[in-house]
Amino acid sequence: MLNVVALAISRNDVILCKLIQLYAGVLLAVATWCFGRSFFSARVAWLAATVFYLVKEISAISTNGYVDLTVGLYVWLGVFAMVRAAHLRGLSWHAMAGLFLGLGFASKQTGAMSAAMAYLAYGIVLLLDRQRRRQLRLFPARAIVAGVLALLLASPWMVKNCVYTGDPFFPMLVGQFNVPDEFAAASTDFTGYYGGLWRYIVWDRETLPQLMRALKNFRTNVMYSGANMLVVWLLLSGLILIVRRYPTTLALRLLIAIGVIVAPWFAWSWSRFFFGFFPAYLLVFAQTVRLVTGRWRGLFVALSLGLFFFYVQTFVRFNLHSHPVAALDLTGGPTWTAAARVQWLERHNYDYPMIREVNRALGHRDRLLASGGSYAMPWLDVRFLPNPNTDLLEHLWKRFGDIEAMRRWLDRQGITHVLMQESAARELDRQSGFVRGNMERLFSRFSLSLYRLRTVK
Repeated sequence: MLNVVALAISRNDVILCKLIQLYAGVLLAVATWCFGRSFFSARVAWLAATVFYLVKEISAISTNGYVDLTVGLYVWLGVFAMVRAAHLRGLSWHAMAGLFLGLGFASKQTGAMSAAMAYLAYGIVLLLDRQRRRQLRLFPARAIVAGVLALLLASPWMVKNCVYTGDPFFPMLVGQFNVPDEFAAASTDFTGYYGGLWRYIVWDRETLPQLMRALKNFRTNVMYSGANMLVVWLLLSGLILIVRRYPTTLALRLLIAIGVIVAPWFAWSWSRFFFGFFPAYLLVFAQTVRLVTGRWRGLFVALSLGLFFFYVQTFVRFNLHSHPVAALDLTGGPTWTAAARVQWLERHNYDYPMIREVNRALGHRDRLLASGGSYAMPWLDVRFLPNPNTDLLEHLWKRFGDIEAMRRWLDRQGITHVLMQESAARELDRQSGFVRGNMERLFSRFSLSLYRLRTVK
């Protein structure tokens, strides 16, 4: 939602959205250093923080408007507070963990899953630690405190989701909350990130193909030395710690437990959803390197430089040749006038001229259905119902098979106008005749058309 603030307050909205993530990435590296300095040593802190910022996924998100680095920052600060709570046994640090993890949840749904993973790792470590097992009796109450605070911070979005869709966790759990079909259909792309995990527990004919896809994803990411390489470092660190029987601190055990729990998700889902746990992997590896080198500082420096050189190559190659998103320099720098901002948007966002026309044509009493989605929707000034994943009108026709039922649904939503692709309008008309019988085209731009719903007599 920080991006929404940037979009609302400044002519430099595009570059601000990118800079928010760049700043969050820098703060996440700093927070990695702070954790390492607090629980391990300055050497571990510098190595982990430096390598963290050189991971190519961090570069990819640092220069676009995705919110994952901001979410990751909140999650990592929540983990930081949780580990402090484990050492100091204070309820206040659990409250602090809940606040930060709640900010992560309020920023993106994955923050809730990250909070659950962190506290699951904490409970497992207490269970396996004979000296601290007595703390298990206090663990549920303190985890509940953190969880309640996290839910309170995310509650405005949960209430909004519940009012509009009936599911407080939308777009997740739509089946369990009996979400209306027209909203559930739009959630499939999101739930697909995590879908099918049940097949790893109860095997069916789809399990093996899904497992092969996950293994391919893991292998490909490792080949490109991206996020999944962190799992390799964790496995290597665990092997060294077990074989050499190095003593492990509570902080190190907590980070290892988090790393083990999160590791499979790098093969199952997008790694950017788990930025908040990247520091855990690198701190475990950096601390293992320090334990192996002992007092031989020169050897630690040599190994660190080798690791640094490995990641610098990937960092430079990725940013110069393979970066998949529009970098900061493509924004052309700040725009100081409204005219310059409009020119930039018209040049880089082909839907923006149409959105400007829509803003001029519609008033405050109108409500738009943006059916099929548009990259320029953030610049709509009128009230609108977004439908970014599927063409809603076609879906309503498949659901009802009745034009009058479609009109009643649109009227209940207060829809007066529809913005949709011309190809989608032609296909809907071929199937149902809904467009020519119920909609009047006002104007078109490129492939988008604005329609007004005719008044039902």
